[in-house]
Amino acid sequence: MIKPEHIHLDGRKKLFTRLAFFDSVYSLNGRIGRDKAAAHIDSLRDDLFLYVEGYVEGQGRSESLDQLRGIFDSYNPPGGAVAGHGPLCNYLLKRVRDKVHEVTCLDCTSHNTKICNGRPRDAEIVAASGLCIKPLLQTFAVAQEAARRYYQEYGTVQGQSQFPQMVLSTKAKAAAGGRVHDLPVPYNVNGTTSFLPSEDDTQVELTLIPTEFDLRTYLAVPYVMFHECVAHGFHDIVPTPRNRIAAYASDAFCEGWMDWIALQVMRDMYGGRGPAADLLPAPGHFLDNLKRAQNFHFARIDTECEKPSANAGVLAPGVRAAEKMYNLLGKLFNFSRPLSDDIPASAPYRSDAKAALYRMSFDLNMLRDFDKDKRLVFIALVDLLPDFLSDEDEIEEPYVSIKKIVFDYLVSGDLTAFIDDSFKLSRMLAPGVKRS
Repeated sequence: MIKPEHIHLDGRKKLFTRLAFFDSVYSLNGRIGRDKAAAHIDSLRDDLFLYVEGYVEGQGRSESLDQLRGIFDSYNPPGGAVAGHGPLCNYLLKRVRDKVHEVTCLDCTSHNTKICNGRPRDAEIVAASGLCIKPLLQTFAVAQEAARRYYQEYGTVQGQSQFPQMVLSTKAKAAAGGRVHDLPVPYNVNGTTSFLPSEDDTQVELTLIPTEFDLRTYLAVPYVMFHECVAHGFHDIVPTPRNRIAAYASDAFCEGWMDWIALQVMRDMYGGRGPAADLLPAPGHFLDNLKRAQNFHFARIDTECEKPSANAGVLAPGVRAAEKMYNLLGKLFNFSRPLSDDIPASAPYRSDAKAALYRMSFDLNMLRDFDKDKRLVFIALVDLLPDFLSDEDEIEEPYVSIKKIVFDYLVSGDLTAFIDDSFKLSRMLAPGVKRS
């Protein structure tokens, strides 16, 4: 069993302050965001954060979170921060204090005898309960369960095997570093997924900078969680979850194609559709979450901005290929003679192009035989399809050959033959693809 690690107590106190503020105030954002009070609320926020962080870095170092609650009670905002809007700012402060007082360290321990004190064993307490970072743990739990349901609903290669458990770790990066990724978006949060050779479980690590964890970053966290859980959580688990090999950051299938799939799963759930629709908490900030997800996703493949990500150029074909495959499947399912006539009645993707794409994507991602070389040539092959399929494309290469192997796969369900046929066809149609 992987033992998760978590941000040190002092970093978690800074993070907790921000989570409490955002969860208390954000629900009012629609009423105050366009008002003249907005600037004063921002000043109040910044001053409160500096006040708490100064205490944590000084006399409050390694003190329990419970002792921090008194600091919130004693905080008095400077006049400039609330000038002309005292009642509103006092109301917001009360909301924040109430949110802070909802959490007590004793509720985090099973026997009410041990609480976090800055020692290594704190990670065990946080992993078990973690009330101070509860919003992050809840978001991870939703993303993990959504991934499991989608793979269970549409995947076929795992058989009756149990899916590996995922565990969340959190990691703080020093503010001096300034960034946790090289993507051109102002969201200072990132995720990585790792495996241990002797373990079945999957570890997802969320990296952030507590003192730079702003509202935009908070709203982007669900995307990071969904990407890690959907794209990587069950990667390479067939025939066994042991000795898995994590994908490279430049893997066009795992980091491009599967990132696009993760975004579709998130859109499904936030739109109240699909096998994970009931996991969506209510009320929520769904449109804002999806906006950040879309921005984050596009930043991964944006090659035209001033400072593109180092891997943008190699991931973009993976996203294009996923979109092109979806378009091809849409064409196949809209034949004059329905494709479903040839597909077994029990197949969940029988009349749904997106379900067929999910099945293809999840099965390929789970299968260890679909290694990095095969993933590379598969993306190169599918990316040969035109962006928009016209009637003329249907009688020309490469559309005809690619359509045939996809059609055969949908009818037979033979994933091994589909991978082999794709590899052979790629050698003919995309001979220039380099293989390691």
